Formats: sequence, C-alpha cells, structure tokens
Amino acid sequence: MSEEPKKQAVTWFEALNEQVEWSDPSTMLKWQADVFGFQLQPGQLSQEKFALSLRKMRMHLGSAHFKSPVELSWLDDELKSCCPRLITNSPLKSRLPAFRADIEEHDASNSEAAANALLEQLRLTLLMQFAEFIGGTVDSGAEIARPIDRCRGLYRDESKVPEAAAYPAEIEKRWRAEIELLQEFDVAADDVVRCEYFFPKTAKGRFCSDSCRFSTFQITKQLQEPNYLAAKQKRYRSNKKHLST
Repeated sequence: MSEEPKKQAVTWFEALNEQVEWSDPSTMLKWQADVFGFQLQPGQLSQEKFALSLRKMRMHLGSAHFKSPVELSWLDDELKSCCPRLITNSPLKSRLPAFRADIEEHDASNSEAAANALLEQLRLTLLMQFAEFIGGTVDSGAEIARPIDRCRGLYRDESKVPEAAAYPAEIEKRWRAEIELLQEFDVAADDVVRCEYFFPKTAKGRFCSDSCRFSTFQITKQLQEPNYLAAKQKRYRSNKKHLST
C-alpha cells in the first residue's frame, strides 16, 4: 500500500490569499484546521492578532511592490519573539513547514491556551517567511526582486472582500493601473475587479488559475466588443435549435 503524500507546506502568500475568503470567523478556522490537520478553537484576541499580522504583511507587500518606503521596525520586533527550529517529524496531515517558529510550553489541559499557542506558532512562522521575502527586496536595492506577483485576472463579483484583506482605495487604484484594459475602459470597467491572489512569479505566468484566465478572456471580449456576449448567446441558441431539428 503506497504512503499518502504529505500536503504542501503553508506559505505566507497562501495565507494572504485565503484571508480574501474569510467572510466570517468560521471560514478562517476551517483553513487553520487544514493547516494543522485538526480543528482548533483559539480565543478571539489570538484570532484578531493573527488577522492583523496578515494585514500588515499585505500593506508592506504593496509598499515593496510600488517601491514606496517600508517601515520594518514592527517586523524586526516580531522576529525577536521567534525561536526558529527545524522540525522534521510533523504529523502527515500537518501543513506546517519543517523550518518554523517554535512555541513556549503551554498548559495542554487548557484547550484554548493550547490553540492560542499553536496559532501563535503559525503566525510567527509566516512572519519569518515574509521577513525573508522583504529581506530579498532590501538586498536588491532599487531593482526590487519580486518573486511574488499579484494575479492579473479580472472578474465581476458583487461579494465584498473582507476589510482586513482589502487595500485602501488609493493603493488599489495603483494595482488596477497595472492593467491596461482597466485604464482603456475606465468607465465601462468600473465594476470589474482585479483578482486579489498572489502567486510565485514566473516569466510567462500572469494568472493564479485557469478560471482567472478564462474570466479575463471573457471580460476582455465584453469590453472590447460590447455585442460579444449577445452574439455568442445567439450562436448558442441557433446551434441548439439546429441540433434539435
């Protein structure tokens, strides 16, 4: 019997992507359960602290991307709490990376205290990863290395991104300005949203998924050819009628 493959280790940019989907605390807890391999119920303050750290990472990622000044003292202070270790005997279902922050001893009989400690371990581990990324941009000087890029996918969605995962309007405007189509059809594309997901940058990679690629193709057609959708539906009805006769 073949051994079940170990799941891919969690990354800081995956956490940022997941935060976009956290419409309520239960969705965040569901993701955390996937990371640890079991359900846990940390206290509200620990959850808020975790979400705030992701928020700070997101804001600083935007600053690094647009080559704006980055205040790093908060991150340096956080790293003082880290005790990095190489732990190679994690349970199969755990998605914690082998190189991660260790945690202080806690009362295992207190389920909330234990959950808080584990969530803090994850928070500090993601901050360690993020610090390595930011360090790379500092080392690169003016030519900022950007191994992580934001998806260039476009979609229309009435659901609102949680406030903690959304950029301020003036920053989001700069992200949108990178998409020529959104600038060319500024008014018509007012309801079009740029995908919030981040992914490892490659020479040809522009989208985080095939669904984003397809959605972007459809929206591009709709903006450049306003009658595109109506014509497509007309062809579909015509073909359907032809097949039924």
